[in-house]
Amino acid sequence: MIITMILTNAFSPDVRVYKEAKYLVGKGHKVTILCWDKTPEKGLPPRENKDGINIIRFGIPSVAGTGMKQSGAYFRFIRSCRKYLKKHKCDCLHCHDLDGALVGYLTRKAKTPFVFDMHEFYEKGSKTKKTIIHWLVMKLVSKAKAVIYVSNESLKRYGKRFGEKFYVLRNYSDPSFFTDCKKVSSERFRIAYIGEVRNQIPEFTALFEAAKGMDNVRVDIYGGGVDLPRLEELKNHYSNVIVHGRYDGIRESNRIYSNTDVSFIAYDTENPNYHGDFEPVKLYEAVITGTPIIATADLNPGRLAEKERIGLSVDTKNADEIQNAIHRFISDKDFFEECKNNMKKIAVRYDWNNAVRILDRVYLG
Repeated sequence: MIITMILTNAFSPDVRVYKEAKYLVGKGHKVTILCWDKTPEKGLPPRENKDGINIIRFGIPSVAGTGMKQSGAYFRFIRSCRKYLKKHKCDCLHCHDLDGALVGYLTRKAKTPFVFDMHEFYEKGSKTKKTIIHWLVMKLVSKAKAVIYVSNESLKRYGKRFGEKFYVLRNYSDPSFFTDCKKVSSERFRIAYIGEVRNQIPEFTALFEAAKGMDNVRVDIYGGGVDLPRLEELKNHYSNVIVHGRYDGIRESNRIYSNTDVSFIAYDTENPNYHGDFEPVKLYEAVITGTPIIATADLNPGRLAEKERIGLSVDTKNADEIQNAIHRFISDKDFFEECKNNMKKIAVRYDWNNAVRILDRVYLG
């Protein structure tokens, strides 16, 4: 089968998209990803092949996270995809996220089926905005061949009339990324946030304040995103904070977790994206690598930390609570080791290689 994916980022890389595409290639499908490269000045190649995946980038400058200000560039991306799809055979479109699904729906040839791959929950903002988004999502769901979802919130909200189309694929981690992950010893206790940085400045500020003045602690922030410029400024007020910026989640994750003692998994409890059974990939990466967590109380990672005793749940906007958690890990070696051992026991539950098989049903159904 010839599968064309639509992706509204530059695939630099997008780890979830890579893992799905790699699996499909391994099953004998031909996969091409049409990407919107919003920062072509960074020099990513317009065309490349990565592990059998064909990647085509359309360099259309824009600033991520600026909403309607991107509309002109978005429509240019739509035109670029339409032009490509007119000239190339495609048996099925695989569209990532809401903006990608809209592109696919508008640009596909008549009767070409498409898969709507929901990476998150989309209804945010004002009541009017939520109403419009809900209508749009339901329209795309009704037209899609299949819907892949991460959180049960999406199934509950959109699956009542179309439940037979819905297939769950969690953000599990691929163990092959971490086959050689061995913790590197350090004189400092290393706490890291690993992933996209967006809309989490209060959480990062609390973490930085918690570690301030603790000479035996280092804070590492790995990842790109809309918060990165602000974090670059904020780090200058703290001597033990390093903001590393964007990283390659395929090639560099093993090294990063080898040099991390505790993973900071913090999100805004008011954001509906993180409600319900939300579990980010960094949670599963922590479990697989035996990296205890400090996670936001009242969200699913925090609940899992307490239930499985794999870390501590705190108010991640409260510096004092974070600092107490750091002290607990450093001073209570038995508890720290217990968390790591408990992670080894439950890691088998979260194997991407088992979960991704759902794509066979998506494409054969």
